[in-house]
Amino acid sequence: MAVRKACLENGTVPHNPGQMVTLFMLSHKLVVHTDPQHWKFFCQICYKRFPIKGNYDCHMRRHTGDKKFECHLCDKKFTDKCALQRHMRTHSNVREFKCPECAKEYKEKRVMQIHMAKVHRVGELKLPSKERKYICHICQKAYYAKSMLTRHSYTHSGEKPFFCTICDKKYNDKSYVKQHMKKTHNINVFKENITCF
Repeated sequence: MAVRKACLENGTVPHNPGQMVTLFMLSHKLVVHTDPQHWKFFCQICYKRFPIKGNYDCHMRRHTGDKKFECHLCDKKFTDKCALQRHMRTHSNVREFKCPECAKEYKEKRVMQIHMAKVHRVGELKLPSKERKYICHICQKAYYAKSMLTRHSYTHSGEKPFFCTICDKKYNDKSYVKQHMKKTHNINVFKENITCF
């Protein structure tokens, strides 16, 4: 028991398959049945607590930007293995989830569930009701997200804060810079590499 608990707390994996089942049960017990105030691992940046070292380590990589999981097809990097596995589906044409109402196919179960809730109004999924609370003070157009309102405001101001690092052509949206660099300079760019001044 002490060995398994130590494995769980330290993020190591036992070699015996029987110990893996017990390890899962211990992690369930720690997460569900203990007070988070007693969890051993604590983030000094955002003060979130974790019962398991592996979860803490993964969380800390998000703060540090350490992306050690890399896609071998497009070189995009991720902070955790689950995010990489989700990303790998984008490279595949396999659509294993089929809507029982209209037979439309999806790569991810969650996306299919959203489709079923939105289009067919069936399923267990509860869709959040979105409110357009960000309103343009010039034309009264409303948006769900503040970032969308900011992007829209550039159309009124004429401001173009994003630019191509090769030819300095300026744009009011990151996606236009990405498109420009691909078409004009034959360069694929990730959004985080686009410069804003």
